Amino acid sequence: MNQKKINIFLVILILILISLNAISASNDTEFNANDLAMSDILQSGNSISDISDVQKGVNYNSNTDNGIDTDANKIIDKDISSNITKKDKNIKTESKTIKVNNYGELHAALTDDSYSNLTIELQGDKKYTITERIDIDYNIRTLNINANNRIIDGVHKYSFIKTQNEFSRINISNIQVINCNDSLGAVIYNRAFLTIVNSSFINNTATEGGVIYNYKSLTIDNCTFENNNGGSRGGLYPVTGH
Repeated sequence: MNQKKINIFLVILILILISLNAISASNDTEFNANDLAMSDILQSGNSISDISDVQKGVNYNSNTDNGIDTDANKIIDKDISSNITKKDKNIKTESKTIKVNNYGELHAALTDDSYSNLTIELQGDKKYTITERIDIDYNIRTLNINANNRIIDGVHKYSFIKTQNEFSRINISNIQVINCNDSLGAVIYNRAFLTIVNSSFINNTATEGGVIYNYKSLTIDNCTFENNNGGSRGGLYPVTGH
């Protein structure tokens, strides 16, 4: 009887030991890639930085598996930033005040398309000698010219200004224009909304429009016209009746 109890006890003990070994084996098979890699590094005597490198490698593989391409994203971000910078450079400043000292600077300012709203202040030379007519840039929508009593001299050879944009508004003040010559409008050929105040025009000659050949809107206030010759069309020739 006692021997039978002993045998039963031994069988139960053996079953318990077998169960414990099975559980231990199952836990061993559940180690992930990080645990195995770190275990190998520790057994080989590598440093903590090596462990970090392994972890980075695992993270990189994980990102790749998820369809994330870090280098491609960096390139795309760089291209977007570059395009934004280029667009910013192409955006024109809306308004600007420019001070000029001679006719060359005046010509350059009025034929530049950088600004849609422009104010010009004439300084420097008392007399600006015309070397070629100024065709005001089409992109200038609002223009104010304060000549500060400077003299514009066409040397019996050149016209002064041609306006091109019929929607632009141009104001000229405190200017004296002399000795200009052209076939249509000795001083100004106008297609804009033009206003001239406190100015004088002397000794200018044209076939039609001894001073201004006007296609659009013209307002003149407190101006003097002296010895200008426009043939049979007079000093001001209003093509549209304005």
